[in-house]
Amino acid sequence: MKNDVNFSEESIEIFKILSERLTTGQKDSPTAQAERKRQSFADKPSSVTALIELLTQEEGTQTSFLEILDGHFNPDALKTSQI
Repeated sequence: MKNDVNFSEESIEIFKILSERLTTGQKDSPTAQAERKRQSFADKPSSVTALIELLTQEEGTQTSFLEILDGHFNPDALKTSQI
């Protein structure tokens, strides 16, 4: 009976160790790393999204859409613009 108890305790310890290794391996796997990178890009707003939001704002500024587009795609034009 005592051997059965020891075997059970050893099995539990082995299971814990293997479970920790599996969890750690899954966190460091290439798939998990790629998913973390994909998620970080998804969380950051892109410049295109920012441009769309800027262009769809209510008319509260005096900047024309063409000046905004020209400044976005041609940064040198933005320096000479009156934005």
